[in-house]
Amino acid sequence: MFLTLAVKSVNPSYIGIGFDSYRPWNRGVLQGVTRYAREHADWHLVLPGLATKEMTFFQELAERVDGWIVDRPYVSLPGDLPQVAITPEGHDRFRAAVISDMEAIGALAAEAFFAAGYRQAACLEIVPGAHPPDDERDAGFRRRAEELGMPVEPVPSPLIQGRADVSKALIVRLRCLVKPVGLFAHNLNEVHALSFFIAEASLQVPNEIGLIVGGDDRTGLEALIPSVSGIDRNMSQIGWQAARQLHRLLRGEAVERVIRVPPLGVVARESTELDRHEDVVIRKAVQFIRNSLLEPLPMSRIAAAAHVSESSLHRRFRRVLGYTPAEEVRRQRLRRALKLLRETHLPLADVSERCGYAESSQLSRAVKGETGMTPKGFRQATR
Repeated sequence: MFLTLAVKSVNPSYIGIGFDSYRPWNRGVLQGVTRYAREHADWHLVLPGLATKEMTFFQELAERVDGWIVDRPYVSLPGDLPQVAITPEGHDRFRAAVISDMEAIGALAAEAFFAAGYRQAACLEIVPGAHPPDDERDAGFRRRAEELGMPVEPVPSPLIQGRADVSKALIVRLRCLVKPVGLFAHNLNEVHALSFFIAEASLQVPNEIGLIVGGDDRTGLEALIPSVSGIDRNMSQIGWQAARQLHRLLRGEAVERVIRVPPLGVVARESTELDRHEDVVIRKAVQFIRNSLLEPLPMSRIAAAAHVSESSLHRRFRRVLGYTPAEEVRRQRLRRALKLLRETHLPLADVSERCGYAESSQLSRAVKGETGMTPKGFRQATR
């Protein structure tokens, strides 16, 4: 079984999409391929649909497909067809490849930490040569961090296999880092595991440890509390360039061997919003509030987290910020709610739950009071 996505209908070529388009980072690639095809080529895009388990669709379409855009260097494609790779691994097996500039991704992460106010850096240890894209990201991060005057410390990866002591070593290392420190992770799995160990070490994100990931799986990074910043790898441009390269191959034209697409930018979230309050009590209280929005937050809990009495906490907030801790809770809940409404398609009930509102009606009143719009109206106006 396969699906065909009609782009134009006059004598089209059939172009095989040899990657799983349901994966978050590949959706953008497919969008870029489609955009190029609509603007420059008479193509039908042939997608594998659900028939990916055995990859049998390759043989099924052998007589029909004219060229491929693929991310599976180990797959033996039928015939001597033009192929363009979008994978950083094994791309040397192809006549043309369009891949992310991994060193630029690492460098951008270092620059983002520096701009946010971090002056110490750390990165998760890798096994050299095991995954070349990680080597490149790591090199780019270290080089740029050092250029900016940020010392880089190694941290054991929570995903290293075969090390029984990795949990203990990771917690100890996290506690020993000079704070605040910007910690660079390579992928979503690493940062999800890392978030657990940061909590086990009783450390706060972002005031003690800031986090950035070398990609941007939006759903996965926004599911973390606090949400984690990522790097937009510009996957749509990778797809567009891959389609352009394939189009040239189909016409018998010369192509660039490898095109490295630079990242589009940093998608900043809560994990790099470093609080710069000089008052350490205020800083601890604000960070505790930010990390605990899903729970009831009476004054007593906030004061205990900041290691002061309730009356002292109230006076400090009034003197330094001009409002009460309770108002800070309301501000943080609303801030997160507006961000989720603006950047996600979550139902209103889910947004309310993720921000600590007891009912959706409370969220609606808060949004209306702040913006003059309903949550639905705010979402439509900011898309």
